[in-house]
Amino acid sequence: MTDLFNYKRRAATVAHVGRLNIGGDNPVRVQSMTTTSTLDTEGSVAQCKRIIDAGAELVRLTTQGRREAENLANISS
Repeated sequence: MTDLFNYKRRAATVAHVGRLNIGGDNPVRVQSMTTTSTLDTEGSVAQCKRIIDAGAELVRLTTQGRREAENLANISS
């Protein structure tokens, strides 16, 4: 049986995402990814807020093309 309270983390390279550091000796970060269309600004922002309210420190979004990528500016502001 695995002891959930007695474990050793494996070595990992630190990655910097904005002001967050992930990996290395940093704490484990809760993250999630949206399922809304990146063109749906209001829906994406609402889903990001729900994810953050649930305790996530990092929200990831995906884009399918240039229009979606350009709309990220509206979502982040």
